[in-house]
Amino acid sequence: NSLAKLLDEIKTSREVTDSERLHLLQEKEDLLAAQRKVCAENEELLREKDETSENLRLLTQESLAAQENFLKERTALDQEKEALSQKLAELQKEFQDLQQQKQALESKTLQQENEKDSFLKEREDLMEKHERELSEKAALALER
Repeated sequence: NSLAKLLDEIKTSREVTDSERLHLLQEKEDLLAAQRKVCAENEELLREKDETSENLRLLTQESLAAQENFLKERTALDQEKEALSQKLAELQKEFQDLQQQKQALESKTLQQENEKDSFLKEREDLMEKHERELSEKAALALER
C-alpha cells in the first residue's frame, strides 16, 4: 500500500515535472522569440541611427558651406557698402563745392546785372545830355 502510494506520488511528481518542463520550454521559446524581436528592433534602431548620423553629417556640411557663402557675401556687401559710403561722401563734397560755385556765380551775375543797369542809366543820361547839347548848339546857331 505504501509502495503504491509512493508510486502514485512519483507518478504525480513526474507529471508535475513534465508539465513544468513543458511550461519552461514554452517560456524558453517565448523568450527566444522576444530576444529575436529585440535583436531585430535593435538592428533597425542601429540602421536608423546610422542613417540619422549620415544625414546629420551631410546637413552639417551643407550648413558649413552655407555659412561660408554667407560670410563671403557679407564681406562683399560690407566692402560694397564701404565703397558706396566713400562715393557718397565724395558726391556730397562735390555737391557742396557746386553749391558754393553756384552761389558765387549768382552773386557775380547779380553784380553784373547791377553794373549793366548802372551803365544803361549812365548811357541814357549821356544821350539826354548829348541831345540837350545838340539842341542848344542848334538854337545858338539859329540865333546867329
